[in-house]
Amino acid sequence: MDTKAKSKTITKSPGKRKTPGKVLSETSSGESSDVDAKKKKKMVEQTEEKGVGGAVKISRVEAAPSVSEFKFNKKRVRLISTEADLKDDAQGIVYWMSRDQRVQDNWAFLYAQRLALKQKLPLHVTFCLVPKFLDATIRHYGFMVKGLQEVAEVLYV
Repeated sequence: MDTKAKSKTITKSPGKRKTPGKVLSETSSGESSDVDAKKKKKMVEQTEEKGVGGAVKISRVEAAPSVSEFKFNKKRVRLISTEADLKDDAQGIVYWMSRDQRVQDNWAFLYAQRLALKQKLPLHVTFCLVPKFLDATIRHYGFMVKGLQEVAEVLYV
């Protein structure tokens, strides 16, 4: 009796759809891994050359040269206004900064920035500092205020 396991070869045709609207693969797994390896090697080289911050900056520019050209996922944003459209006499866009106290990698901020550019209106960033914030200690407040100062420096350069 042969105890070796028999192997099956399953071949999928390129571009075959599993579900409507989703293509499984149009390249062979070898090509895909080569592309991934090249991307990884490029990122490592950029990190060694310009540091992590430089590599991230290059990656962002490669994704889109401008926030107005970036392919944006609107599911990442929750609008707090009930108005569907801006009023004709609008004088600016307000971004209420709360949880994500940063400029980089902040989807809501990117959306507000894109909206301001599209409407040709100034963008105003607001943060409401309250006396009791999640039972924060004075040390927490100091850290938060220092971070907000860094945000202000980035915004008003």
